[in-house]
Amino acid sequence: MTELQEKEILTIYNQYHCVVKHMVVELEADDNEFPIEVLNEIRAILNHFAKCYILDEERPNGYESLLDIQIHDAKSHLKRAIFDCYKYSCISVEDYHSAFCHQMRHVDLGAIDNGEFSINLSKKYVKAKKMLKEAKFEEQDSMSNSSFDSVFELYKRAYEAYDDVRKYIDESLDKIERARHKQTTSWWLAMGFGIFGFIGTIFTIIGFFK
Repeated sequence: MTELQEKEILTIYNQYHCVVKHMVVELEADDNEFPIEVLNEIRAILNHFAKCYILDEERPNGYESLLDIQIHDAKSHLKRAIFDCYKYSCISVEDYHSAFCHQMRHVDLGAIDNGEFSINLSKKYVKAKKMLKEAKFEEQDSMSNSSFDSVFELYKRAYEAYDDVRKYIDESLDKIERARHKQTTSWWLAMGFGIFGFIGTIFTIIGFFK
């Protein structure tokens, strides 16, 4: 095995460790599930790695060219694994955003940052949704009109846009909690004043009839 081939194998492993593994951990944390498509791609990568080391040990005729083929195939499976992670991550953040909106349905988010939070979150979500739709349309037409690389790039952009939505929500959780607490406190105060007002009205009426 040449130094360049060893370097290519190491690069593939590093990309798996730094990119795929990171996204899979996020998906497992959110959905408690390891996407089977990604797992299959990882298995394929390891299978090609194993063939590389078997070829390097046995060294049949033309083994260096055969090594190049195995490394090329491993790269293809790595890219497919990242692609599947992009797709699953978009769906995961879509669910995360829906759950957030449901939980916050009784909270006045317009009170956060003078309404800027709601406006910015809406813009970021609309942008991500639009990019995901573009990626899906491109994927549907990819068999005849475009290459996998172009679809890959569109899903990457959609993933980055959805990741921005998630981070924006997560970074604002303290402000959201303060707004919720303030709103709950205001509700109880209003309820208290309402009760006292009602009691006062009752006593006024009783006093009138006396």
